[in-house]
Amino acid sequence: MTRSSSLFVYCLPPPLPPPAPRRRHLTIRYEVATLYEVLRVPAGATGREIKAAYRRLALTCHPDVAGSGDEFIRVHAAYATLSDSHKRAEYDHRVMPAAAGTCSSRRPRQRWETEQCW
Repeated sequence: MTRSSSLFVYCLPPPLPPPAPRRRHLTIRYEVATLYEVLRVPAGATGREIKAAYRRLALTCHPDVAGSGDEFIRVHAAYATLSDSHKRAEYDHRVMPAAAGTCSSRRPRQRWETEQCW
């Protein structure tokens, strides 16, 4: 009885490349635009101007036309806020002064005499 020996050849995969060096600081920059800039209208625009701007932009950046819906989502969110008078007033009160560089959260100091009810 003869015994045959079988030869096994193991193929090892090539070595992995060394890991990339880690960055200490990763800076991500976002373009911050007001809702008026998204719709490309001035801050004092009327409801008709806002609606016309929304329709104009929706024709060009709708997902059925442009393919990607990211820009359309931004335009629609801006229109949803600016078309509602209560949301627009709140947005103008909270965001617009901060965008101009002033702090809107501080109330002017009132004198005690002006707070009395005569």
